[in-house]
Amino acid sequence: MRAWANWLSAVVVCCFVGQLHAEYAYEISCDEIPKSEISTKLGVGDPPLENRPTIVDLAFNVTEITGIDVRNGRFQFQAYTEFYWCDPREAFDSALPGETQMFVGSQALKRQEGMWNPDLSFVNEVSGIEVRRRDYSIRHDGRIRLRGYFSANLASGFDLRRFPFDSQSLSVQVRSLTWPDDVVQLRIIPGAVGVDQDFELAEWAVAGVTAEVQTDSLGASDAHFDLIEIRTTIDRRVGYYLWKAALPLMLIVALSFTVFWIPDGLATRIRLSATVMLTIVAYQFALASDLPKIAYMTAFSAFMTLSFLIVVLSVTVNTIAFYRQKAGDESIVERSDLVCRWFIPTVYITMIALGAYIFLG
Repeated sequence: MRAWANWLSAVVVCCFVGQLHAEYAYEISCDEIPKSEISTKLGVGDPPLENRPTIVDLAFNVTEITGIDVRNGRFQFQAYTEFYWCDPREAFDSALPGETQMFVGSQALKRQEGMWNPDLSFVNEVSGIEVRRRDYSIRHDGRIRLRGYFSANLASGFDLRRFPFDSQSLSVQVRSLTWPDDVVQLRIIPGAVGVDQDFELAEWAVAGVTAEVQTDSLGASDAHFDLIEIRTTIDRRVGYYLWKAALPLMLIVALSFTVFWIPDGLATRIRLSATVMLTIVAYQFALASDLPKIAYMTAFSAFMTLSFLIVVLSVTVNTIAFYRQKAGDESIVERSDLVCRWFIPTVYITMIALGAYIFLG
């Protein structure tokens, strides 16, 4: 009966995990731990080993990024994780080789309350972690595997100076909340950190995922903690901003250059220049909802400011030329037109190239 019960539990758990993610082919053996190093204390707050840390191996797969808030430096994501460690105190006699006890859902939560665990969580968590599903498996030699599917809202710094040509790094920081590195040592399972290829972000392209083990400390405390930082690099898809924002703005500015090709008539030139200026202002308001609301200058905000100043320059040159004409310089308008037809567009293009070098170089 016990064998049938374990077989049925295995079927249930496999079906459950199959809906989540492919299981990592990773094995650790707990039989090699000397009995002299196994703790004789059985309390929930007592680590499994004495005089050496318990090694916790991590597998982490980002299944979906559901939201990126660059203004507040936050992002939401969903992930599938697996944690492995040895607790020989949980070992049991097995009638069948490799027999494993499995606990799913509420059973897993209840089982967790009665055993030691490394108490891992996210250092950069902003709001509560939502655990969608989880299960525990305990092998006869005391190998424990905790796996689950969860979502969280985390804080991450964003640098938008290159916007919209920017790349960002979404940081997930995993650390024990209780146990320092002399009790819990974290390791990354080789090849077991990644991102699903089945989801896409409308504005971003996932460039890759990296992970490394670091050392963290708590303020003035002398205790140090192992910390695993998983960074998902994303590149912004720039097409929308090029074709829907930058190109129309450049065409509007190019329209302002036509004033130098209009025959004499200050009123007509000023009217056209004023229309272009109002169009740019209205265009800025139209784009406001799509632009990051930050205090420092970005590549795109510098481009918009330059475009506005070029139109102001065109209006200023026209106004000065016609005032000089009224003062008696009859050919000033014609001379300024000949120069500005090529000089101001050249300045505009040169400043765009210089800005690209400064912000993107």
